[in-house]
Amino acid sequence: MTTLATPPSSTPPRRDGPPPSLRDLDLETLRSLYPPKMEPMGEAFIHLRHFLYILGMLSRWFDRRGIDATVFGDINVYYRDERDAVAVVAPDACVVFGIESARIDREGSYFIEREGVVPAFVMEMASGKTARRDMNEKPAIYAQMGVPEYWMLDPTGGEHYGFPIKGLRLVDGAYEEIELITPDDGSVHGFSDALGLELHWGNDGLRLFDPASGGYLRTPEEIEAAEREAETRAQDAEARARDAEAELARLREKLGI
Repeated sequence: MTTLATPPSSTPPRRDGPPPSLRDLDLETLRSLYPPKMEPMGEAFIHLRHFLYILGMLSRWFDRRGIDATVFGDINVYYRDERDAVAVVAPDACVVFGIESARIDREGSYFIEREGVVPAFVMEMASGKTARRDMNEKPAIYAQMGVPEYWMLDPTGGEHYGFPIKGLRLVDGAYEEIELITPDDGSVHGFSDALGLELHWGNDGLRLFDPASGGYLRTPEEIEAAEREAETRAQDAEARARDAEAELARLREKLGI
């Protein structure tokens, strides 16, 4: 589920006194308490390709395993900052477990305080407009929110970040870098506890790898190609069987059997 963020507004106001209860407020009231802010998406097709791949593959991965996970990207996630002031961030990809997916789809926004669940996984994708904030400001924001894992992906391979991928894991309230493996072929990969998958960077860009099966998560195009190939093999086998049966019938007729 992907929804474009709403237009920007002024800095969220600070408030005095205890925070209001958000659980019973309607959407418009919530949005008035949590003013929207738009963060720019990547400016090239390569960003869109990775964006769609990540959201699509993760959605399929959890759905096929019956895991109650909601995968979304580029929508406003509302939270309270270190001053207990209303604030908003719009991660490029986000995974939350155990929430009502339909409401996120319907509202196009996620209110952490109302849902009571912090995203388990967040990813930002580098662009010329966002890279500096992704590296210098977002780690503190997501750590303060309590996001267990924050990953950064540079679809260009390092033009903006200086590296293709990096993962951060929250340990005692602060992020520590996730160990990445760099084989001689120039690829980079690391394991995500939140996803149960490895993130692999290589010549084809980012791929998601399942250590349990020992294979990459197949894209819809790869699945379709495999199904076509299987259908072709089945048709070929059926044709060979018909030919063999016809040859057997010819031999029987020749032998008068």
